[in-house]
Amino acid sequence: MPKVSKLAKAVLALNKFMQQSFQAFQFKSGEVIASIGAASGVWEIGFASMQDDLTIYIQDIDADNCNAENLDYTIRYWEKFTGKRIQGTFLSVVGTATQTNLPPGIFDKVLLINCLHEFSHITPMLDDIATLLKPSGVIFIEEQLSEQEDTLHEGCGKPLFTHDTLCTLLHRHGFKAHPVKDKGQMVWIYRAGFFE
Repeated sequence: MPKVSKLAKAVLALNKFMQQSFQAFQFKSGEVIASIGAASGVWEIGFASMQDDLTIYIQDIDADNCNAENLDYTIRYWEKFTGKRIQGTFLSVVGTATQTNLPPGIFDKVLLINCLHEFSHITPMLDDIATLLKPSGVIFIEEQLSEQEDTLHEGCGKPLFTHDTLCTLLHRHGFKAHPVKDKGQMVWIYRAGFFE
């Protein structure tokens, strides 16, 4: 079976899961979005197939995944999968463990999809992320949570957040966070904005 067919099956299985995220993120035409820890932008370009005229900065620390060639492949895949041309702008940005290397103050939304728990230097990263937003900008954090501390993520082996530890962490960095979507299986989407 060709590689694209296997990928198509995987995307179909994730489509319902992605639709829940898409609805929670409430994208609007013309928005400038950053997605941190996004690898080659599979989810982000998938979102752009559902909402035209987004500018999305795909950011990761892995230059082997986060590059123009992989973004082009992902765009072509989604265009083939959906049967339509994707109308948006996509830029790849390689960061470090302590800096996103994204331009400050231009983003309507910053997405952290299943990556915050993986940050090895969470304080400098959240400090950097706070500089990225427009004054009215928001962060969406999608994370698998645990009911108790010291539970490890099955995929990466790093500790999961509880609701309280996640909200406390964001509060320390000047954000007020609240859950907006329960996706099931302890996966939640939080919306965080600056304190007023």
